[in-house]
Amino acid sequence: MNKNLKNLVTAICFVTILFGFVFANFLTADKEVSFSERRKLNQLPVFSFSDLIFDDYFEKTESYHLDQFFGRDFFRSVKAYFKKYIALQSDNNGIYIDDGILYKLGDDLDEESVKAAAQKMNYISEYFNDCNIFYCIVPNKNYYSNSKFYPKLDYNLLMYLLNENISDMTFIEIQNLLTIADFYKTDLHWSQDRILPVADHILIAMGCGEISYLPYSVTELSPFYGSYYGQAALGGEADTLIYIYNDMINSLTLYDFETDETSCVYDETLINSVDGYSVFLKGAKPLLRIDNPLIQNGKTLYLFRDSLSSCLAPLLAQEYQIIYLIDLRYITTEKLVEYIPFETSSDVLFLFGSDLINKSELFLD
Repeated sequence: MNKNLKNLVTAICFVTILFGFVFANFLTADKEVSFSERRKLNQLPVFSFSDLIFDDYFEKTESYHLDQFFGRDFFRSVKAYFKKYIALQSDNNGIYIDDGILYKLGDDLDEESVKAAAQKMNYISEYFNDCNIFYCIVPNKNYYSNSKFYPKLDYNLLMYLLNENISDMTFIEIQNLLTIADFYKTDLHWSQDRILPVADHILIAMGCGEISYLPYSVTELSPFYGSYYGQAALGGEADTLIYIYNDMINSLTLYDFETDETSCVYDETLINSVDGYSVFLKGAKPLLRIDNPLIQNGKTLYLFRDSLSSCLAPLLAQEYQIIYLIDLRYITTEKLVEYIPFETSSDVLFLFGSDLINKSELFLD
């Protein structure tokens, strides 16, 4: 093959590939979400001259094209395999694998953030006169990793700072009740069937009885691809999401203050949603209420929480007539007092993952 023919073939291949992707992108419908990445995708911004001149129109357009690129998942996997097996890099998108378990590289301890979290909890507690107030911090998954090569958040220092700055609350310690086996391999959350001892320990600390002796059945939902699975883009074995139920849990009702809807505490149909963990309490919500019609003891629990409490709350609800679930990342204190009563002689529990305490700026004012 002479030089001119080689150049012609090269040019034809280049143009074919270039315009092939252009046409493929044009003919492929835009997606609203990426199930592999567990997030919403950027959409084509509406054009206006004001945005063009004064706003970040081109930046939004670039983000749109990157998110909607034809074959995006394939190329993400190619990049991930190249980084791991060719470039020998330890992580992809901040996710690394150790002994078949996915972990996320975390931030260094932010001492000011921990102190701010304590101040936020102190401020909230002032609304609860004559109540029993507790707090419990769940170590992140990395805390239980056996790896010596990846940094871990200093949980002991975090708890020291928190304990030093929190006033008039009782600490419930649970870190020694957990192991890495209690967490999903592809996700940051713990598995509900594994945390019955944790639920018992918390309830006993708050003056309630144990619930692990109650008979229950198990439902398995598979496959469950946790949030780390898509971010790693390396494929691998999926998890099985498990939830437990009995007559009392089945009788619980979940009220969503935002949508004014009542439902069950579990929704199996959400296993295939953007976040499969939304099976529990329908995912992230500002304000929820769980009612237990089988208990008339007048006991109320105010649970300030993040997503780790989604599978814990139905277990705790077996000892309470009412549980309010408040996510301070999505509702302000001012708005909160408009929706719920602050009853005396109730129990209050602040239960957060250590990652949220280390990023307390996520709490709304």
